[in-house]
Parts: sequence; C-alpha cells; structure tokens
Amino acid sequence: MAPALILTIPSVTTSTTPKPYTVYKLSLKQPLRNYNLEKRYSDFVDLHSTLQTQTGADPPAPLPSKSWFKSTLNNPTLTEARRRGLEEYLTAINESVNPVWRNTSAWKAFLKLPSTGSGAASLAGSGSPSLTSQTTSAATGNTQRITDPADEGAQAQANEAERDDLFSGAKAAASGGRRVLGGPLKETDRTRELDNEGVLQLQKQIMQEQDLDVGDLTKVVQRMKEMGVQINNELELQNEMLGLLDQDVDRVEGKIGVAKKRLGKIK
Repeated sequence: MAPALILTIPSVTTSTTPKPYTVYKLSLKQPLRNYNLEKRYSDFVDLHSTLQTQTGADPPAPLPSKSWFKSTLNNPTLTEARRRGLEEYLTAINESVNPVWRNTSAWKAFLKLPSTGSGAASLAGSGSPSLTSQTTSAATGNTQRITDPADEGAQAQANEAERDDLFSGAKAAASGGRRVLGGPLKETDRTRELDNEGVLQLQKQIMQEQDLDVGDLTKVVQRMKEMGVQINNELELQNEMLGLLDQDVDRVEGKIGVAKKRLGKIK
C-alpha cells in the first residue's frame, strides 16, 4: 500500500541574502494537498536531534554528515550527494513500518502537517478549484448504497413499520403448527409464502440491510468530517501566508519611504 504522503527533494538552490547558503526544496504530495517547502541543512540537523529526543531511538536512516572542509555552495557533486542523502533520510522515515517518528510533533512541524493527523491525508496548497472538484467527487462517489439522506430516513421508517407488522402477531398462542408471525395481519409479497421460521429469517435480513446502510452513512459522515478538518487546516495555512505577505509589503513600503527621503536630501 502506497504511503499517504509522497515526499521528495527534486531540486536545490542557493540563497544569497544575507549570507549565501544551500536551500533544499521539498515536494510533498497528499491525496488532497500538494505543496513545497524550503529547508536548510541545519533544519534537518535540528529535526534529527529532536526526533531522537522525542522517541529515544535513531531514525531508520542516517542523516548525511556535515562536511567541515568542503562547502555545497561551489561543489555540485557534494550538493547532489547531500540532496540524495537527505531525500533517502526523509523517505526512510515516511515509509517506515514503525510510525513512531512520523507521530512526533517535530516531524509534523518540520513538514507543516496538521497536528490532528489523518493521513492521510491534506489539501492542495494553492489549488482551491482542484480541491473543490476532488471534494465533490469524493463526497458523491464514496458509496453506491446511499443516494439521499431523506430517502434513507423514509426507508428506515418503512422498514420499522414492516418490522412491527411482522412481530405484532407473536403475542398470540401458536398451536398445531399454525403460523403465528405475520398471522392475521396483512400479508406482503415478501411474507405471503413464508412460515414462522421464514418470517424470522426475513426480519434478520432486513435488520442486516439496515445495519449496512447505517455503516455506509457513517463512512460518508466520517469522510466529510476529515475533509472539513483538512479545509480548516488549509485556511489556517493560507491566512498565515497572507499575514507574512502583509509583513513583507509593510517592510518594502518602509524601505521605499527611506529611499525617498534620501533622494530628497540629495536634491
């Protein structure tokens, strides 16, 4: 079974401000969410240390060691080797049979996963139209037995009425092999040719069908709950991104104001 999260490091870039350093670009794909993250090697070191502290055990793959005499900034070979090593490190944790490392708060914070869990599963970081279509198809295609909750309620009431009709005659005394269940009451096409044992079997079958319907409805409700939680997590992430954007705009406006003042002094 494929993991709910597909995690790769497809590329590497270099940040030039304020001091050059290597940036590893992570690609995360979930059933309802695709997004990217940027991490430094020091972020991986902090993650590794925190995972050891929280679990008391080493992750299933070693973290690529730090090179004290070489830098990844001007060494493509070393950069690619470390990228592959970091990708293997994350993949080993993500696909490990033992979920102890994936269940830690450090792992979820590192990958910005919702703390409520559910794998599986997450929303597309900037793909709201895609999310809407996936949500609609998942909600409508989750079950073939249930089409409308109102119809299910009416069916349940009809089944309950039929159940009462079948058993109301049981209070009469049975003698000489005479049929009692469904006795003097109005017959239906399903009960007309049945004896007492057949009526009981029919009743069990009806109850089993109702149990299946309730089980299917429970799955639909659970699925809708999970998608609601994922939508809420996505909205929180989008709000956080908007907040960061506002801060960047304010900072740029401040720099522009300072530049204008300096230009005014020069004139």
